[in-house]
Amino acid sequence: MVYVYGMNRCLTHSGALLVIATALAAGCRFAGVRHGDHAFMTRSPRAEQTAFERRTTAHAHYATAVIHELNAEAQPALQEFALAVKNDPADEDLLMEVSQRYLQARQFAQTIELLLPATRRPAASGWVFLRLGVAYAQLGDTAKAIEANRAALERAPGLLPAYQNLFLNYL
Repeated sequence: MVYVYGMNRCLTHSGALLVIATALAAGCRFAGVRHGDHAFMTRSPRAEQTAFERRTTAHAHYATAVIHELNAEAQPALQEFALAVKNDPADEDLLMEVSQRYLQARQFAQTIELLLPATRRPAASGWVFLRLGVAYAQLGDTAKAIEANRAALERAPGLLPAYQNLFLNYL
């Protein structure tokens, strides 16, 4: 029997597999469909095989993280989610999901460590910089938080949360 965190009943193994499959279908959105900077679109068969292996490894880490979450093992789950991001760096949706989990766990330094490589990508959206600004603000590094929020506004001038964060940073 597997206990699912947040539920008051135990599931059989088949029920647990159904929960895992549903979680993967809902949360594992990095199957190579949405990659803004085409990090995995390659020409040579060898490069395509390598990209496929990286995505497969990312899926494996994501699935392992979900299993850790189902067993109420937060820290190992976060580590596996981070490995999924590192194996599929072009999936910004995954990055945002995982960075939110790190923020909720109040692991701000690890959140920054996860987001910084993404900010170096030319296709990084303003949301990545916004999340970076939140992490810096939580650590108390106001100067870097302001810098990240300004970068978010350069990429997405209509990003209202970046204006709100700047206001809070200047208070």
